[in-house]
Amino acid sequence: PKKLQLLVDAYNADRMLDIMVPEPEYARDVTGETGSDILDVQDLAALGEAQMELEKSRYAWRLGNWGCKWDVRRSHGEPEASVKEGSATMRFHSPWQPPLRAYEILRDEGFTVQAYYFEPMIGFCGYADDQQQQHVDIIKPTREWIGANVPAHVDEAMGVSQTYVNHP
Repeated sequence: PKKLQLLVDAYNADRMLDIMVPEPEYARDVTGETGSDILDVQDLAALGEAQMELEKSRYAWRLGNWGCKWDVRRSHGEPEASVKEGSATMRFHSPWQPPLRAYEILRDEGFTVQAYYFEPMIGFCGYADDQQQQHVDIIKPTREWIGANVPAHVDEAMGVSQTYVNHP
């Protein structure tokens, strides 16, 4: 319960991944901050060579240790999480992919993980728990294709077919 409360507190502070697996000091710039959370590859051209190398190393470290480009953020309007009966539900945004590496770390720490994810603009969804991971690249965002290819529990949890309701 204590570990879970620490995780919930970190989630509520939008620092869950950095608290779970702290970013190394080398990744901090002169202000003490851990770099840009919105830096894209196109932005690298505008940086000096040393800063560009630092941003590349931050990006690689985060992908390798967290599984995504920057720390997760609570979804807009999502209330803070709390511990109830030994579990917690957390809804968050992660950049371009789920933090699958973070889920592995949580399992290694003794947590039970049940995670659903959906990225409608890039077109993928999936599920990860203690036993398996299912990932689906959405090739054709139609109700028929989703019904045939997206597991029903993922569609139900994430509203995949509802998101693409205007497609035939």
